[in-house]
Amino acid sequence: MFNDLIIQFGTLVGVAALIAALVNVAKVFGLPDGYAPKVSAGLSLAAFVALIALKLFSPDVDVLNLDKAAADIAIAALYILGLVVNLGLPSKFHEFLAGSRVPLLGKSYTNEKYDN
Repeated sequence: MFNDLIIQFGTLVGVAALIAALVNVAKVFGLPDGYAPKVSAGLSLAAFVALIALKLFSPDVDVLNLDKAAADIAIAALYILGLVVNLGLPSKFHEFLAGSRVPLLGKSYTNEKYDN
């Protein structure tokens, strides 16, 4: 039974995608450098324990549908993460270019105001 659960867990690509998405979200919101593998392993272990619990206590639950839902959540999380990053990225990019003083690219009216 345990070997079958390991094999089944290895086929749950939606769960793997959700774990990867959660780790990426955590990185954006301050996960320290080098902690991603530990967080990923912890989330994978939690997901595996959840699979074992489902098979023991609710064997009639359709794990494949749960995996599909996890994949859908992962996709949505990555789209939302992309949106959040893109909302903050243009101001950082402009800040970099404004400080470069490259003609046409580094134009900043604020810098002109304080340069005089």
